[in-house]
Amino acid sequence: VSETTASGAIIGVAELTEVKKPNLFKPLSRFTASATTLVRGGDAAYLQNLAVLSAARRVGIGAEIVRACEDEARRWEHDEMWLHIQVGNDGAARFYDRLGYEVVQKDPKWVKFLGLEQLELRSKRLSGTAEEAAAQ
Repeated sequence: VSETTASGAIIGVAELTEVKKPNLFKPLSRFTASATTLVRGGDAAYLQNLAVLSAARRVGIGAEIVRACEDEARRWEHDEMWLHIQVGNDGAARFYDRLGYEVVQKDPKWVKFLGLEQLELRSKRLSGTAEEAAAQ
């Protein structure tokens, strides 16, 4: 999913995949192929990446892209969407809080001793169909 300017320049992009849900709950699973590989027919819609050019931030582009991903997840017949953010990234936490994503679990602190980022898993229940969401 991407967002472009009138001239066609890309200003934001997201990567939405399907994964096997049990892999989302394992602290180190994001470093294994089974957690991040696109699995069409997986049981969980996972927002793997969201990026917006810094000059285009804080005007709703990111939220619009996330909503487009939610619509795509509905078309894939998922009723929830999942994502990870870094623990301590307060801006991302506020952004996803506003969009209705709730913290499900946090990585244990010991992952930092391995030189890894401590992440928190978030999810949101998606109601209705993609068409109903677009009509709102």
